[in-house]
Amino acid sequence: MFHLDRYTVLDLETPNRRGDSLCQIAWLQVEEGRVVEERVSLVDPQAPFEEFCIAVHGLTPQDVAGQPTLAQLWPSLESLFRGQIVVGHNVTFDLAVLIRSLALLGIALGPIPYLCTYRLAKRLLPHWPRSKDDPQGGYGLKALCKKYGIAMRRHHDALSDVWACQELLQALLKEGELVRDDLHQMRSPQGKGGEGLPPLYALGDPQASYCLSGKFAWGKKGRVADLIRATGGVVRPQVSSEIDYLVCGQSAAGRAPSAKVKRAQALAAAGYPLQIISEGELLEVLAPLHS
Repeated sequence: MFHLDRYTVLDLETPNRRGDSLCQIAWLQVEEGRVVEERVSLVDPQAPFEEFCIAVHGLTPQDVAGQPTLAQLWPSLESLFRGQIVVGHNVTFDLAVLIRSLALLGIALGPIPYLCTYRLAKRLLPHWPRSKDDPQGGYGLKALCKKYGIAMRRHHDALSDVWACQELLQALLKEGELVRDDLHQMRSPQGKGGEGLPPLYALGDPQASYCLSGKFAWGKKGRVADLIRATGGVVRPQVSSEIDYLVCGQSAAGRAPSAKVKRAQALAAAGYPLQIISEGELLEVLAPLHS
């Protein structure tokens, strides 16, 4: 086990789904559990906005016009990523976007140690009930804050989210202690734009596991499996307690439950965090919408 003496809580928002620019960034500097610095800034991404992302965070090109660019902000940010642990909810998304954005500026970071409260919640709350309304299956930031009574001023506002994440971390630490396996590293690969980074995960968990059942309108199961793997997921042949999702093809609609479905239903009823989704719902699960 280990203790977090000093760390940075990070959250950012993106103008589009390319994953190589940001339009807002916020962070808290925490020492011995006490917030000693709070910062937030809009960022001119020098990149186009998508309506999808505007609908998520509410920021528009007009909001960031005249704001500093990442290149201008970086001198004040750099110390936060040099030898410090970075904490966030689905923080692999935020770090991957940051690394990709910096790579376009010719800046490469060394290994970044990080702690993800999404992963931590999955470990400490293995029987927390799934939620169909949460893209992260009940382990999303908003859902967990509701569980612990943590007030969120506005979800997907970076400053609101870093404070919510900080309070969530403290709540989770009352559930159990940190162990070495909770600490991970993200490396900044060589190459323009951060090529070589893991995909941007929808669930913040590169080990999310899927099992496929039935026939799919998209084609053979191999094609569906390739799509899942391309977004960082793992495809397993059988339903077990390690599975996060059982994906049912369209051929399963209106038919008696298959053996895989019955097994998944039994595990879900026993409290395992397993969700049965349709072929159509899979695209929503894999969408690059973080936290």
